[in-house]
Amino acid sequence: MALPLDGVKVVELTVAVAGPAAAMILSDWGADVMKIEPPGGSRGGLGALAGVETASEYQDSPQGFMDNRGKRSVVLDLKTDDGKAAIEHLLAGADVYLSNLRDKALRGLGLGMEEVSARHPHLVCALLTGYGRTGGPADDKPGYEGSGFWARSSAAWQHGSGSEYPPLIQPGFGDHTTSLSMVGGVLAALLAAKTTGKGQVVETSLMRTGIYCNGWPISSHFARADVGR
Repeated sequence: MALPLDGVKVVELTVAVAGPAAAMILSDWGADVMKIEPPGGSRGGLGALAGVETASEYQDSPQGFMDNRGKRSVVLDLKTDDGKAAIEHLLAGADVYLSNLRDKALRGLGLGMEEVSARHPHLVCALLTGYGRTGGPADDKPGYEGSGFWARSSAAWQHGSGSEYPPLIQPGFGDHTTSLSMVGGVLAALLAAKTTGKGQVVETSLMRTGIYCNGWPISSHFARADVGR
């Protein structure tokens, strides 16, 4: 049986959870995902969250498989000429370029969303950040779901009793929610590209998705300050 994204090629340059999860969903729906990993791999840093201690344990853990299943991968050193040439070759033949590296880090590699879009105008370039790129003080800060999705959106406060510390979010909860938002943006841009022949830059953030999920108490607060906590 044909899957909806059969024939779609994705180049994934991600770390942690939300970015890999978005690419994993695209893979589940039929896309051919090529995951770019640095020398030494990119998954070991999640060992503490996954309840294991070493990179190899995480790589072979349920959490590692969950967000990286169904992909191909290649190790590239993107600071070398060979690595840069290899990823450019992959991007030229892809439909989607997806990353959740910090914008400054990507631009330092010559792989910022706008840079790649200019070189490959057919591509859907998808960026997932912690706090967005709107000129705020948190722009380009490292973002994790406990801070960006849970705390900064006020969801943690809304779910607390007010007399004790707010509850902790379970690992992956906000990341996976945000990955769904990212997938929606990618699919909309792919649909537009099918009509126009041109890609575009799409993005979302942990905090933006957290605010949306916490939208009812936030909207109540702005409509009637006496409603909600």
